[in-house]
Amino acid sequence: YLHRYKHGVIPDLLNADLLRNVREEILENLHFTPKETDIYKIHQSGDLANLDGLDDSSLARLPSLLALRDALYSATFRQYISTVADAGPLSGKKTDMAINVYTPGCHLLCHDDVIGSRRVSYILYLTDPEHPWKAEWGGALRLYPTERMKAKDGTTAIIPSAEFSKVIPPAFNQLSFFAIQPGDRKSVV
Repeated sequence: YLHRYKHGVIPDLLNADLLRNVREEILENLHFTPKETDIYKIHQSGDLANLDGLDDSSLARLPSLLALRDALYSATFRQYISTVADAGPLSGKKTDMAINVYTPGCHLLCHDDVIGSRRVSYILYLTDPEHPWKAEWGGALRLYPTERMKAKDGTTAIIPSAEFSKVIPPAFNQLSFFAIQPGDRKSVV
């Protein structure tokens, strides 16, 4: 049988002014490191889930980003996402949050996001609100259906389709999220 990706898209998730301020704080105060592996080439910020470790003067320059982080990891929001993603309880104890910047030539190849005990992954788009995203710029999230196949020895394997079944283009203030399902694949191209 063909298995579909458990995912959701929420447009206009947060107060647009808050996200404009977050975007401005990021552009003015964060640094990005080029990173490249066999599946991605991106520019990434440091870990933003643990901003509390910054000194007071650094934190004072990121009030909107702190408010965003606290909202995304609040018990209320975790419960909501857990319910709609059918992902089981989300403790909020093991979190990671980073900002990825994709410039021409950057990519994220097909992968399943299985990392440790991760149950949900999300993308909150902070594209330029004054310039709506154009499809020719790339950056769409692609989701691939999978199929369970039995091998001759009786074991079952989860095989991703060669063709994606869903495309989610970037849009300012849009949250795309998905339950982690080993073997199920996504990419950003």
